[in-house]
Amino acid sequence: MSEDIRRKMRELEKQVEHHMHLYYDLDAPELEDYEYDRLIHSLMDLEEQYPQYASPNSPTKRVGGKAQNTFREVTHKVQMGSLQDVFSTDELRAFDARVREEVPNPTYVVEQKIDGLSVSLEYHDGELAVGSTRGDGFTGEDVTENLRTIRSIPLQLPEALPLLEVRGEVYMPVTSFNRLVREQELPQLREQAQRSGQPEDAQAAKDLENKCERFEKKIHDLELTRMISIQTAPQIRLVQNNDTLMVEKIQSTVVNTIPLWKSQMVLALGVAHSNQAAEAQREVTDMTNELLKKNAEKLKMATIETAKESERGIVDMETLKATNESLISTLDEVMKIQQEGHQKRQEAEAEINRLENELKGKLLEMRG
Repeated sequence: MSEDIRRKMRELEKQVEHHMHLYYDLDAPELEDYEYDRLIHSLMDLEEQYPQYASPNSPTKRVGGKAQNTFREVTHKVQMGSLQDVFSTDELRAFDARVREEVPNPTYVVEQKIDGLSVSLEYHDGELAVGSTRGDGFTGEDVTENLRTIRSIPLQLPEALPLLEVRGEVYMPVTSFNRLVREQELPQLREQAQRSGQPEDAQAAKDLENKCERFEKKIHDLELTRMISIQTAPQIRLVQNNDTLMVEKIQSTVVNTIPLWKSQMVLALGVAHSNQAAEAQREVTDMTNELLKKNAEKLKMATIETAKESERGIVDMETLKATNESLISTLDEVMKIQQEGHQKRQEAEAEINRLENELKGKLLEMRG
């Protein structure tokens, strides 16, 4: 048993090392990020369960690849780590338990994780001096000049601090990527098509333009979804508040009203004549029987309706005919809609920004 576990751990180490080399050193990954994370997680689980079999050179002891020779190496003053992945609720609870061992009553801040290139920025006397990648966590690559081209990175700090290191992720937003393609790659393809006069060059430019159009439509749909999500959050909060009020009201009824009813019923039964009590009991019984009969009848009707609907076809032929006619009509109007769609998306994006700002302002007022 122990030999099988040790052999499995060595095999997982080889697989992880192989895919680390492809991902970090050759920039040619064979696995999706999720599959790669699951592979590393499997090895980490075994190392946690059987620490006596863990290798001191396990790939889980580092977080990236070796620095490439094309850049000057930079040694990090403090190791650059990586965020720990979790894939289940139990793992999340275990993380919370470890945090609470150090912090009795922690407060968590949840934000989106942007998967970009981890970098370190060193400022000496308020000036950007060194920008480097994470590398293997201890040694990275000097990419200072590349980072200077990013406008969101300040080259000077407002205060001339002797030494400040800032770590974060460098990434390109999808809208910037699409704009880059439209402003650089697409004009180049069009110019090449004009110079060559070849139909395949013209088609390549047209294909890229169509891809940009489809990409912009997807981004527009995502913006709409994002706005709906922003609106949904306060709506959910209102529903939760209403539910809390109702729960408190029900609890108050259970604690106060029901015992009061019981005491009053005892008094009424003690004062009333036994015949009145028997009559009340008879009415309760009659009501119960009537309720049972009505429920049985409703159940019968519901069952029959369910059976009818289950035997009905998923789609009626009339529906198929109408759908086919609608599709033919739709194809005739597609070109017109596509021309109008671009203008409408621009107007919608402006309106979305206005709605979002208005909603954020209202939420800030409520919090205040």
